[in-house]
Amino acid sequence: MRRAKSKPILDDIRAYLEREQSQVLPKSPEGQAIAYTLSNWKALVRYCEDGDLEIDNNGAERSLRGIAVGRKNWMFFGSNNGGWHTAQAQFSAVIHLPVGSPPSVCIAAERTASRTIMGSNGGLAGLGPKQARNFWQCLGVTQFEIPLDSRICAWINALPSSFRVSPNRLYNSLPYYEATMAHIQAICEKAEVLPCEFDAAVFASADSDEWPEEDEVF
Repeated sequence: MRRAKSKPILDDIRAYLEREQSQVLPKSPEGQAIAYTLSNWKALVRYCEDGDLEIDNNGAERSLRGIAVGRKNWMFFGSNNGGWHTAQAQFSAVIHLPVGSPPSVCIAAERTASRTIMGSNGGLAGLGPKQARNFWQCLGVTQFEIPLDSRICAWINALPSSFRVSPNRLYNSLPYYEATMAHIQAICEKAEVLPCEFDAAVFASADSDEWPEEDEVF
């Protein structure tokens, strides 16, 4: 079937490339593309001679996807376990802050810890700004950098204030997320409460008897 259907088409393509090769400059993009294709022609048409061979190399490409995706992480962290090693280092940095450190110092340390483990920065795959803060919050080591979710957005947007939070921008923009976080921290400072206390209060007031199964996260 391959010899009957595919080979005639491939022969026509080769004949066309050989005709065009003499009409273009060897160093031009077209000339280089034609030369590259013809130099690999034997491998290109090999599948016509053996029915057990795949027509494309998509399977091989998929098998290498894990390596390609991890390559960026390993560039910074050294191995596929590097993200966890970095998380451990950031955990240590936050919990060993001197007792009584000013809020600005705590915020800077917690924000650095969150940024470092975000997947887009080569940290833990799948962690965005919200998930990174949720990670530290679950470990009980942060007080100022809180995960901003749909509950907090709804609570803030219901207030008689000009301050509004856009869920879509929280998801799409780290600078916007951090600017919103800074605004909430300033509000909490004036109210003399910690952002983690504010987060707990909003969570409790928005919660029902059963935990919502669908919650927009960032």
